[in-house]
Amino acid sequence: MAGFCDIEQRLCLALAYGTGRDPILKERAFGLTGTEGNHGEDVKEYWWYRDALPSHAWNSWRYHYPQRQFPYQQLLDENRRRGKFDCEYELLDTGVFDDGYWVVNVHYVKADPTDILMTISVTNAGPETELLHVLPTLWYRNTWSWDVGTGRADAGCHRHRCGGGRAPRPWRPRAAGWPCPAGCGPELLFLRQ
Repeated sequence: MAGFCDIEQRLCLALAYGTGRDPILKERAFGLTGTEGNHGEDVKEYWWYRDALPSHAWNSWRYHYPQRQFPYQQLLDENRRRGKFDCEYELLDTGVFDDGYWVVNVHYVKADPTDILMTISVTNAGPETELLHVLPTLWYRNTWSWDVGTGRADAGCHRHRCGGGRAPRPWRPRAAGWPCPAGCGPELLFLRQ
C-alpha cells in the first residue's frame, strides 16, 4: 500500500497495516478475480492518489482502513452470489466503516532521485480509541536470481548521529552508499526471504 520506488525499481518502499482483528497483515489492496466478481476483476478498497508532480518529486496518497475486521469472506461470497445484471457488492455496502476507520495519509518528497522522504499520518475517524500497527516496509526487487553475476541485496542497521539511534541501511552491490532515513525510530526488523 502506498508503494514507491527508485527510478529503476530496485529499492521499493510501501506500508503494511495490522489491527489484531484481521487474519492477515494488510500489505496490498484486496480484490476479486475475474471469476469471483459478478462484473469481473474488482478491487474492494478505498484509496486515492491525491496529487503528484510529473517528476514524482512530490506525491500524496490517502487510504481508508476499517477498524472492524476486514470482511474478506463476505465480499467474496456476496459477489459470487450476484449475477452480471446485479450491482456490485462494495466494501461500503458491508457496513464495516459504520463503527470507525483510519485515514492514512502518505506523502513522498524527493530532494534528488535517490533521496526520498516518506511521511505518514494516521487519523482515527472513529468514536473509540483503537490500535493500528503501521509498518513501513523496504525491500529490493529480486534481480539477483535472474541476473548472472549480481550479488544478493541485503539490508542492515548503522548507528545514526541522531542520539545514537539506529536507521535502516540499504545495501546492494552496485548501490552501496545510498542515503538512508534520518532520525531515531522504533526497533528495526529484518527478514530475508
